[in-house]
Amino acid sequence: MLKSKTVFTNEDEKRLHQRKLRASNQRAHVARRREHIERLGRQVDALAYETSRLEGKRESLSATHWYLNDHRSVKTVHEYLRVFKYGYMTSLDKEAMVQERFLRSIMRDDLRYFHLVGVDKLLYVFRIYCASHSNFSMYFLRCDVVQNDEDGLLACHVHMIVSQRITRTTLSMYFPHILHDEVLVQKLIGRQIDLPTTSIFGFDENGLVASYNASMDFVGAYMRLLADLEAVALLVGGNMYHPSKLQSLA
Repeated sequence: MLKSKTVFTNEDEKRLHQRKLRASNQRAHVARRREHIERLGRQVDALAYETSRLEGKRESLSATHWYLNDHRSVKTVHEYLRVFKYGYMTSLDKEAMVQERFLRSIMRDDLRYFHLVGVDKLLYVFRIYCASHSNFSMYFLRCDVVQNDEDGLLACHVHMIVSQRITRTTLSMYFPHILHDEVLVQKLIGRQIDLPTTSIFGFDENGLVASYNASMDFVGAYMRLLADLEAVALLVGGNMYHPSKLQSLA
């Protein structure tokens, strides 16, 4: 199919057309950006509501949590959090070896980690993550145990805070799309950020971890840090935290 070409009678008419076209494109860009920011705003409001709701349920769930702490799967999760409280000790060979042996002892070799398969994939992503974030630590909040009605298998939904310091390496690895914005970069480097995190450990019939997934509230955490919804939209919108993106670097 042949594309029609606009013919101009003079240069002034051509420049006027180009200005109108740029103005139209700019309006469309601003509209898309505004829609994205409004959507993030609604997400922040929803997360704030959910946090408030969960805090309200905390007291009523406490008795159940004490009972469930006796379960083997919960003990496994607590031991995992103890061993990896300060991240994967990649710079300390002996401690890293102890951590890796522990992980292999509680997880299946064919562990499902997002769409990846194998403990080695989890170790690779975790190793990169801890190497690019300084002052890393995990703080346990609570553990909810869910039993599947069909097969009776358990899943532990672990709620925690992941605290870490943002470095230039962090930004280069996970937020390369904002490196041109030196003002935003300087607002972030050196800041300690606390990320509400939910990790889900799925257990098989032998009590081994068969699946592992995690999600972080980036929007809420960076809103508390920057208090600038447009900056958060830019930052979070192009982040590279998903394991599949890191795995492509292997």
